[in-house]
Parts: sequence; C-alpha cells; structure tokens
Amino acid sequence: MRVPFAIWSGFLALLVYAGLAGVEYLNFGAFDPMWPMVRLIAAVWLGLVLLVAIFGALRRSMMVRPAALPDDIARELRQHED
Repeated sequence: MRVPFAIWSGFLALLVYAGLAGVEYLNFGAFDPMWPMVRLIAAVWLGLVLLVAIFGALRRSMMVRPAALPDDIARELRQHED
C-alpha cells in the first residue's frame, strides 16, 4: 500500500518543527510556538505538495492507458500497410 506524498511529507514537516521546537526549549528552557518558523515550514511543505501534484498530473497525462494501447498499435499497423 502506497502512502500519499502529502501525508508522509506532512509527517516529516511536523517532525522538523518538533525538532526545532525541542532545540529552542533546550536553549531557552521555555516552549515558544515560533510562528514565523511554522509558516515557513508550512509554505515549503505546501509548495512541495503542489509541485509533486503538478508533475504527477503531467506524467499521467502523457502515458497511454493500457486499454487504448492495442487500438493505437492497430491504427499504426493499418497506416503502414498502405
């Protein structure tokens, strides 16, 4: 079973934020939500998800469906018989 890119990359983004918040807690002894860092991580994550979605759609649009393949082959063979 394949896990969608948005889910596992979102989990990694949460781990990155947790790591940065942990380092911040170790340095200063208090938890600060770090909203600018949250926005930066969220923007990078959203950008990557959109980029993967666009490239996935382009890849799928350029591939021939398996059901259409025999018709394409038959059409090519008919064109070359003449």
